[in-house]
Amino acid sequence: MDLDIDDSGCFNTCEECLYSLVNGNPNTDPLPTESDYIQLHTGANYTGYPEWSELDQTEQELIESVLKSQWKELKAICMAPCSVDGVSFDGSDNFETTSCTNGLSFMLSDMQPNGQYGVSYEVVDEDGNPITVTEVDAAETNVFNENNSLFYHNSNIEPNWRNPSHYLYDTPGSGHYYNTDGSVAKVEVELIDITNEEYDPPIQNGATVEGTEDSQIWLVEPQFLENVDDFLSVWENHWAESLVIYHPEYHYYEYSKELCSLSSVLNYTDPDSGNSVSATMNTDGYDLFLQDITYQEAKDIGFFNSTVSILHEDPYFYPNNNHPDDPTGANGNSGWKYCIMREALAAGSPSCGYSGSGAGNGYDGSDKTIGQLGYISVACNSIDFNCTPPSAGQVFNNIDQLTEEQQEAFWRFYVSNYLSLKQKVQYIMLNIYAMEQGGYNECIEVETSPEELTDVIQPYEAKGAIDNYINSINPTTELCDYANADIYNEKKKRYIPIDFLYNSEDDNETIADDLESQVDYTHYTSTGQCPMARDMELFKWASHDSSDIRKFLL
Repeated sequence: MDLDIDDSGCFNTCEECLYSLVNGNPNTDPLPTESDYIQLHTGANYTGYPEWSELDQTEQELIESVLKSQWKELKAICMAPCSVDGVSFDGSDNFETTSCTNGLSFMLSDMQPNGQYGVSYEVVDEDGNPITVTEVDAAETNVFNENNSLFYHNSNIEPNWRNPSHYLYDTPGSGHYYNTDGSVAKVEVELIDITNEEYDPPIQNGATVEGTEDSQIWLVEPQFLENVDDFLSVWENHWAESLVIYHPEYHYYEYSKELCSLSSVLNYTDPDSGNSVSATMNTDGYDLFLQDITYQEAKDIGFFNSTVSILHEDPYFYPNNNHPDDPTGANGNSGWKYCIMREALAAGSPSCGYSGSGAGNGYDGSDKTIGQLGYISVACNSIDFNCTPPSAGQVFNNIDQLTEEQQEAFWRFYVSNYLSLKQKVQYIMLNIYAMEQGGYNECIEVETSPEELTDVIQPYEAKGAIDNYINSINPTTELCDYANADIYNEKKKRYIPIDFLYNSEDDNETIADDLESQVDYTHYTSTGQCPMARDMELFKWASHDSSDIRKFLL
């Protein structure tokens, strides 16, 4: 079907859409701002009645406030097709991205009445069938039981519904439940005996009540209701925000939230328009940005200027590589985080305490950098035993001589392995912080906990120093060392180990075999096709093109 679509009214770029909001010229004017939009609709440009000069200051400010809201919404619409989560092109750095939202979302769900730390929750049996578990009133893990056995690092605070403390608004030990507009939540009770001050539903003695226009109806904060059943009958899902600090893995969120706040600015030239671009991004945004661009775009931006250019632009490592919750030894250009990544990208550095500029074990103990391994993956095949990669510093020049398809494959390999190692480093730092706060989650879903936290980086030089630091951690109170820690054994982790699908103590070949077996099993159970038959089918398909055979053999 030949569709005749008129796209004359469409914008070619997101920037064109922005310029249209202020009647600007993309070829001559700077990128539009909120001030430009307000100026276009106020002062001499105001078309309302009476004239702008006849409005008092309050009226003018109200109109400007509305225009600011309009600009924000219209700008979001214009930029949506071009947006990358965690990346801003207007200098703002208030990011709420994957690292800081996923874990919090799961924990808020856990603190609902039907969550795993609530009155009832759902589990899955060995056959994959959901089963609803209803806790008795006195359940040890029920946050709606005033006599529960939940762990909280401050023993002076009882972690239950009677003691709400919003994770953003309140100080632990005092607080409220809130409405979605940020006001303190209150529920209605009916005064049934004015002499004895009795209400329906009943409230606790001494609770503060607030009158309404109806002399029989009063307001009280929900935590002061006498009975938990009455509290649950008026429960609002967002009230979990005032209980989530009692989640055993809450310290993981604290670290993740700080992680989201680390940002850096990447300045480059847009290859399409030739315009200078300044992109502010946090660590999640940087990861997504790397995955969103092509090999040629990466080259134009400068990611191949040196073996560590990709590292030096990363907000988690450089220049803002000092996460406030990380140990001193982890930060800086001779810290554990940077040195692990440099060992994989450039095979070491004297500043990291190695014996020479070429020292170190390479990426995952391979004696080769990620770039060299990427070259092998696209330029060689598995039966060419004489394929030797260029030196670490020469790799990018050699990749430039390959086909566009090979270059794209190289970039995907390079980014994938860079991000894989970065995630391992973040995982270790995240758990170290949790250990320091007494909240390491090894006793939750205990079968998924690693034997040793640093097994995921066992080939790297920094492992020993990190192990020594971990052994020195001695928190005052600890989740998995307190008397009732076993109540968490059957609960589900919300911050799971990065190596939970394999045993990171094994060598790389064994790990690869184990992961392949898991993929084969999943493929067979979901499709009914034998993995060997699938492999033969792929081989026959690839045999039509020699380049496809090479990729298949890899």
